[in-house]
Amino acid sequence: EDQSMTKDLASGGEEPFEFSQKRALQVRQRDMNIEFHTLSIKFDNIEDVLTHVPVDIIGVHMLPLGDLRAVAEIHNDSGCKIIAIQSTFKVYNKTSLSVDACICDPEDGSQNSEAWEKALPWQETFAGECHGCVPLYLSNTPCMSVRPTGGKFHFSLPIPVPKVPVTGESVFVCCPPVEGSGETQSTYFRVRLDAKKPVGGHEDNMRIVISIHPALRVQNALPFQMQTSIYSVPAGGAGVKVAECSVGEGSVEQLYCADLKTNLRMTAFLSTFTKVSKPVLVHDADGGSVDKTIDLLDEAGGMLRLGMETTSSAWGDLTIVIYAQYLIRNFTQLPLIYGASGRVNKPAAGQNVRLLTMGSTPDKPVPPSPTKQSPSDRHSDSVFQAIYA
Repeated sequence: EDQSMTKDLASGGEEPFEFSQKRALQVRQRDMNIEFHTLSIKFDNIEDVLTHVPVDIIGVHMLPLGDLRAVAEIHNDSGCKIIAIQSTFKVYNKTSLSVDACICDPEDGSQNSEAWEKALPWQETFAGECHGCVPLYLSNTPCMSVRPTGGKFHFSLPIPVPKVPVTGESVFVCCPPVEGSGETQSTYFRVRLDAKKPVGGHEDNMRIVISIHPALRVQNALPFQMQTSIYSVPAGGAGVKVAECSVGEGSVEQLYCADLKTNLRMTAFLSTFTKVSKPVLVHDADGGSVDKTIDLLDEAGGMLRLGMETTSSAWGDLTIVIYAQYLIRNFTQLPLIYGASGRVNKPAAGQNVRLLTMGSTPDKPVPPSPTKQSPSDRHSDSVFQAIYA
């Protein structure tokens, strides 16, 4: 017997429901006839009705809605069927910033955002690491634009929405600062474009995913806080500092300073290593090789060589990782001096310890005087961590 019911559900809302008569539990009947429940959905401002949504079939389904298409994502969560009805156009914010996204269609093809951003058909704010959908009735929009939230930056130039299948295509967009906002540098995003047709190939409409990413990321794999600076070096020109940031131990910092069309060099500093032998190449615009190490110097000129690796995530994010080849941890509750074998009287670079006093031998260094060492110094010695490369 067919059963029917009607419920109203606002956009973004959630409503539990059940059918009056549950489907029989048998998987196969003798006549090989299995009955499935379906839903019919009517949207405001859209004449057509979305019919035959197969709520018992787990998976992703693209369903016709006149000239439009809707996506039904159905999965099972502890026995409860979750039915999510979405448009075919999804937006992911993969940055730590809050980002405004809008759809646009400049009638005259104007590339000046000020000419069309005052009358946008749709605009939404996406918090960091969040996602959402473009309204279903606007899913066929030709262009999209983004900017950091806060009104200090203009929208980027229009980003064409893919019309053919594409996977992982990246474009860099620039959001110039608004005059009088106090900002002096533009913000750059990397925008990844993905467009995929449903399995089978009989459907011309595609699922569109546009994800917004930082231009560059720096990962500090050291047990100390690190200061870094990024320089843009155009061919035949002088380097210009485009970013400066502090990266905590084991942390990743997102940067929005460049479109990766020029070479990038970097410097790094630690608390006891306040100099660098030279800025190192971390990105080659022509795809050439980059530096694998960076040499830091302490006040005495001692050198520490750190490893450097450039990685790419599944989303295509470019990350510069700085690490040490070896790590020493002192849990002896005693002061520790380390150096090359046979040269204990010449500690390795970067150690903030008292040198051997005059008249002592390398095998018997004089320990620090208790009367001259503060409690904070003794605590620092007891938990001393050092890196050696």
